[in-house]
Amino acid sequence: MPGIAQTQGQRHSLLGQSLLRRQNEFVDIFAERWLSAREAAAALQVNICTLRRYAKSGVLPAVRFGPRGWMRIKASAIKKFLEKGAN
Repeated sequence: MPGIAQTQGQRHSLLGQSLLRRQNEFVDIFAERWLSAREAAAALQVNICTLRRYAKSGVLPAVRFGPRGWMRIKASAIKKFLEKGAN
């Protein structure tokens, strides 16, 4: 009976093969790094409450998911935000 790590490794391998096969059909969503709210707040050097306010007002695009509404922000959105000087 294979261990959990082997099973997960096999899943990741299959996922990678699937993405290679369908490379022309869709964009690989795993290519971009998604930051947690805490990581994004640290990158912007702001309080996490300020980051949430930016996301709620639409100044910084964020995605919420999961039963607790976890927030994730693309690293490229953080970069654009810093370049714009909205801080």
